Amino acid sequence: MTRRTRLLILTVLYAGQYLAMSPLAALPAVLRAEGAPLRQVGTVSLVNLMVIAKVLWAPLVDRYGRRPRGHYRTWLAVTQPSIAALLLALAAVDVTGDFALLMAMACLLGALIGTQDIATDGLAVRLIDPDDRGRANAVQVGAGFAGAAVGGAGLLALVEHAGWSWSVVALAGVCLLPMAVLHRIAETVESSSPWASAARPGRRAVRSLVRQPGVAVWAGVLVPLVWMGIMLPQALIPPLLVDRGWPLGRIGLLTVLLGGAPGSRARPSPGDWSPGWGAAGCCSRAALCN
Repeated sequence: MTRRTRLLILTVLYAGQYLAMSPLAALPAVLRAEGAPLRQVGTVSLVNLMVIAKVLWAPLVDRYGRRPRGHYRTWLAVTQPSIAALLLALAAVDVTGDFALLMAMACLLGALIGTQDIATDGLAVRLIDPDDRGRANAVQVGAGFAGAAVGGAGLLALVEHAGWSWSVVALAGVCLLPMAVLHRIAETVESSSPWASAARPGRRAVRSLVRQPGVAVWAGVLVPLVWMGIMLPQALIPPLLVDRGWPLGRIGLLTVLLGGAPGSRARPSPGDWSPGWGAAGCCSRAALCN
């Protein structure tokens, strides 16, 4: 495969992944519009912990999987239709009348999306040459923001006009589109990466990660702060706007104008910054973009 094809495949996979997260991002506004109390609206944000918890089963995804058709390709071929099927089931749930079932299915959706993300990241490591990792990282973040923006705005607009059920059914169909690129994936174990042919990661390798210089600060402080800055406004602003009388479609449009569109446009830059500016320089410039 050419470099352009590889990056295109990653673009589709990462955009589709964040597109599938649209119901999780839209639920606070939808619940508030249906008259749900703020306690329930705030509880929905805890579902994002399921996506973060993927680190707990990531070693299992790396270790197990059918090899003939491609290790991570097999995981994607399972998780993608599973997400679509779960969305179809989620469409039948009364968002206010059966909140416990809604939370359980939303948590399962978060776990499936997290598993899909593990497989996509692993596939990216195998497909992308070391010299192209900056561009691949740009694709990962830019496509993710684009998928989140389109999915979030589109779903809220559909919910306003067609209701929750039909909107989620339509999203389930769209989430199957990334399946079209799976046949183009030529996944091989061999790679120019020195880690590609290494032994499968064990507990010792996982524990050694936190002992690497700087990893504890990045993973324990910087990364949580970044994601708090991203997730907290998503949880607080939409219900507030609903209480102010904003329609769901307009809230979705605001998500595109002030979140996804600038993010998908600006985020590619750090991938090209890293060779010359280093980690500190990249963080400073990314913070200014945020």
